[in-house]
This record gives sequence, structure tokens and C-alpha cells, in this order.
Amino acid sequence: MHSNKLVTILSSLDRKTFLRLEKFIQHPYFIEVKQRQKILDLFLLLQKHFPHFQDPDLSKAKVFAQLFPGQDFAVEKLDKIITRLLKVVRVFIVYEFADPEERKTQQLLGEAKYYRERAMNTYFLQSIQQLQRQQKKTVQRGQAYFYTSYLIDREVSEFETLFNKRKEGLNLQNTHESLDVFYLASKLEYACLMLAQHQFNVPLEVKESLQLLEKLLPLIETIYAPKEPIIDLFYQAFDLLKNKEEPQKGEKLRYLLDKYDQLIPFEQLINVEAIYRSYCIREFNLGHLSSQDLFDLYRKHLEKGYLFRRGGLQPGLVKNLVNLGLKQKSHDWVWRFLQNYKDKIVGTDFPEEVYLFNLANYHFSLGAYEKVLESLQEYREDTYYKVAAKRLELKVYYEQKSPILESKMDAFKVYLFRVSKKILSISHQEGNNNFINFLRQVCNPGTYKNESKINRILKKMEATSTMLEREWLEEKLKKLL
Repeated sequence: MHSNKLVTILSSLDRKTFLRLEKFIQHPYFIEVKQRQKILDLFLLLQKHFPHFQDPDLSKAKVFAQLFPGQDFAVEKLDKIITRLLKVVRVFIVYEFADPEERKTQQLLGEAKYYRERAMNTYFLQSIQQLQRQQKKTVQRGQAYFYTSYLIDREVSEFETLFNKRKEGLNLQNTHESLDVFYLASKLEYACLMLAQHQFNVPLEVKESLQLLEKLLPLIETIYAPKEPIIDLFYQAFDLLKNKEEPQKGEKLRYLLDKYDQLIPFEQLINVEAIYRSYCIREFNLGHLSSQDLFDLYRKHLEKGYLFRRGGLQPGLVKNLVNLGLKQKSHDWVWRFLQNYKDKIVGTDFPEEVYLFNLANYHFSLGAYEKVLESLQEYREDTYYKVAAKRLELKVYYEQKSPILESKMDAFKVYLFRVSKKILSISHQEGNNNFINFLRQVCNPGTYKNESKINRILKKMEATSTMLEREWLEEKLKKLL
């Protein structure tokens, strides 16, 4: 029972929701007449062990004995009861967690279809008019809005087809246009997400899947973008991702984000804000944007909730915020941030490791090197964090003038060779390799107080476009003078 899907779902519910489930599940409408009592008995048995369900009495054999006293254990018989109870729980989840407005829309669409198919024309028109009024009141218009518009227009078209007088348009043009808007808005959003995911190295299959959209871009720009804010926004985001080297594209996207702030559903808005953020990171890496400006942008996005997924922050965002805060010497802010959000890290099976790595980074910035080594550990999941932790460890050994630095650099090089081609992006492969190559030059005894050599290394670093820990390496070189 412990690994059963039913138990996993039940344990994810809070107590109030579980009590509502109890009322829902005991209603006779939701349970088949066949074996109704056994299904209720199983639920009431599980209810005693909410929320952890760890009791040994929940083994399948013991549960079967309580449900079917005196009978020989038959796992198939118990599995049927579990499956039927799970079916009711899944219906409850859909009912409980569906958006109220979406549920209302689906109800009205279902009613409209029912009335249309049974020639209840007055009631059909009432449902459609109610849906149309609901659509007019909607301020934030995303894909869900346009899909609903398409479904409404399709229902009207089906209805008018019954009374086809040949001269009328049967609402086909409206249906066609609403489908176009829904399709193009969705197509643009997914295209942006694909390009953002592969921004350093776009695979051939992604490029091929974008061919149709790219042929449609002139029409989107001239016809659809001027009329629909969400298409205008995603069109500009797509244009920026395809032409990152043109700063005016980023400025235009920022203008549209501010202009349409109240008109775009939050789920779509945070996706475009993330694209704008990645553009700003690139501008920062090129030296066109200060670290203070980037830090201010991240803090603004944190306050507005643009950084959150499932109520928490992903590991990469935590690391970026900490790094930017430390660059600004905002140690108090970084400390408060880590304490406030250490229990809100999502997107990883090991949030504690993410917290400890960033805590180590914080201690390194303060020069508390022993605390750094205490916080660092072997990371079990995210390779990017593993590599970053190994770089941080090398920096500590350098600062401590540790005799094991040389062997640690050799081990890091071997590790990079083993994992980089499989997991790391090309830019991260290059950035890490350049870091270790330049660190070796910094550590070379011939570099110490050798002004001409140090200046040559600094020039080589300046000419190297992709490198991690650049500022730290430059600082170490200048100190050697």
C-alpha cells in the first residue's frame, strides 16, 4: 500500500481538503453501486492513518483481511477496490482544483451543446449569450481566452448550419479567425520557450519545427500583432531570441511588457519576463549592463512573483540572486534571502543541497573559507551545481594556498572531460575549461610579480569570450603584481 498511487495522492492533501474529500467520496452519486460499501470501507480505513499512511497495518495483506474477513488473500480483488476508489479521488481533484472560471465556462459550453443537439434553441442562445458576455468582461486575454472564443464560435457555427439559407456566413469566418488567433498565440509561445531552452545551441530538429512559423511571421507582424496584445508580445519575444545581438529588440520587448502588463495572463507574462531576463544577462555578460541594474531587475521580479514556479524558486534562480547580491556586497540581503527561501526551493529532489551551496558561496564572499568547506558536499542531482561547487572548492584552496590545489585541479579537469559532453551546454563546457586553464596560469610560480606575463594573461582573458569566474581570476592576477 505504501507505494500505491492512491496513498501518494491522499498524502499530498492538506487536512481541510481531505475533509472535503470525505464528504465528496461518501456521496452515492460518485461511487458505483457494485462494491460501494467496500470502497467506502477502504477509504475510512485509510482515513485513520492520514496524512502519512506509514502504519504496518496498511500492508496489502492486512488491508485485505480487514475488508474481506475470513477470506484467503487475493491481491487482484483488493486492487480492484483500490482502483475504483482512486477513480473517485481523481474526479474530486479535477473538481476541487479546477479554476472556477474555467469550470463555469466548461459548464456553459456543455449546456450549449446539449441544447443545440436537442433543438432547444432558446436555451442554446441564452447559454451562448452568457458565454459571450463572460468573454467581453475578460481583461487578461491569453490562449485559454482565445480557445474559448473558438469553441463558442464553433458552437454558433454548428447551430447556424441547421438553418442554412446559403446567403449567410454560418459564423464560419469568426470560427476560422478565432482559431487562427488561438493557434498563432500558442505557436509563438511554444516557439519562444523552445528557443529560450536551447538559446546557446539550437538543435536541428528545433530549427525545422520553426520553419512554418517563420513563413507566417510577415502576416503575424502586419495583421495579428497590431490587434492582439499577446501575439504582439510573443512576436517581439521571438524576434529578440532570433536576433539577440540587436539591443533595440530588448528595449522594444521591455516597452511592450510594461504596456501590456495588465492585459496578459500571469502564466504567459512570467514566461516573457524570463526571456527578457535572459536578454539582460547576456547584456551584462557583454558589459552593456551593470551588475547593479541586473540585481535590481531580479529583485523586482522576485517582489512581483515573476520568479516563482509552483510557489517556489528553481535552483538556477536562487544561485543568480545570491551571486548578484554578493557582487553588490549586499551580504545582509543575501543572508535574509537564503533564510526566507531555503524551504521554498523547487525543481530539485535535493533542495537542502541547493541551500548549502549558496550558503557556501555567501561564506566565501566573507572570507570564511572553513565554513565554505563545511557547507560544500557531493551534489546528487544537478550537474551544474556539482561543477559550480568544484569551482568554489578550487577557489577556497587557492585562497588558503593549500598544497592539494594542484591535484584538485587535475581531478576537476578529468571530471569535466567525463561529464561535459553528455550534460553541459557548449558555453558551459568552454567556460569551465577556460576557468581551469587560466587558474593554472595564475598558480604558476613564474607568474608571481611578473608584470609582463600578468598583462599578457589579462589580455588573453579579455579576448576570451566565454569564461566562468572571470572577475575573481582578474582580481587574483592583479594582486600578484
